[in-house]
Amino acid sequence: MDGEVLLSSSFQCRHVLCVLGIAFEWFGNTIPFDELLDRHRSSVEALNRVLKTVEYGVRRSSRVEPFETVPLDVLDERRGGALPSFDPSDLARSLQNWDRHSLSEKHFEAALTIDPDNSIIHHNYAVLLRDELKKPEQAATHFEAAIDRIPNSANSHQSYAVLLHEELNEPQKAADHFETALEIDANDPTIHHNYAVLLQQELNNSEEAEEHFEIAIDCDPTNVAAHYSYGRLLRDELNRPEQAATHFETAIENDPSNAAAHHSYAVLLRDEFKKSKEAASHFEAATDLDPDNPVIHHNYAVLLRDELENQIKPLTTLKPLSIVTPLPPRHITAMEDFFVTN
Repeated sequence: MDGEVLLSSSFQCRHVLCVLGIAFEWFGNTIPFDELLDRHRSSVEALNRVLKTVEYGVRRSSRVEPFETVPLDVLDERRGGALPSFDPSDLARSLQNWDRHSLSEKHFEAALTIDPDNSIIHHNYAVLLRDELKKPEQAATHFEAAIDRIPNSANSHQSYAVLLHEELNEPQKAADHFETALEIDANDPTIHHNYAVLLQQELNNSEEAEEHFEIAIDCDPTNVAAHYSYGRLLRDELNRPEQAATHFETAIENDPSNAAAHHSYAVLLRDEFKKSKEAASHFEAATDLDPDNPVIHHNYAVLLRDELENQIKPLTTLKPLSIVTPLPPRHITAMEDFFVTN
């Protein structure tokens, strides 16, 4: 029957929930889910191959903490070994990774029906609502629920603050949650960076923003976002182009595929240092990495236009030649004949 997954009779029912919770990340090339279903239908051997290569992924935090992975063959589940306990929120997060956002939402709701006071479920559901389903008001409700249940969660405070800043236009309330998050965890570079961006963009406090950018970089010297954002502040508001260049270069060094860093550095090289060739190389890198960004194309076009004007300008400003020695009469006659006949 279409839509069914046929499993070996020795594969016990309790393993179905575990398979549903699998994030389906292969060590080699990714196998499409539809192809996986075909392999399940075709033979038990295909299932065995999948079980040896699939990782069981459980996301503990949607923003900061990485996946924890446990190879299924280590569990020796076919011989009745211990299996991880099933949690509806684990399945919801796996479905989220499959881009099944609406189905993920359904399972988050189911998880909250089973355990309405679970702050982790509220937090992860809020992240889905904010980032994927674009429902900021509902996301705010669940962030608040998570914070009510565990007030000392720095991650929930800072995630809620990002929502308040970027979606709900409540900068002062966002600042309050960033400050609470920093009281809980003063060494988190992400919180310092996001708070600095809010201070710069919404609260017009460049001095305090600089302090938090520097703390973020001290906590994580390879933090690309912090170097890039700090470079923007130094270039656009603090008028310190040399320092800005250093931070843009560090951002690019740590992430050569960052189109925004290449673009911002190119603008700095063009406008402040008049280094057209270097600027062009970074504009080209940015357009290769982000070919659909009109701002990058525009700024690169401005550089090319200005360079062309600079090359033509000397030709248009030359003073007319003055003839010191009078031309002989025969040359004057020849010139008159030329202009008359032509």
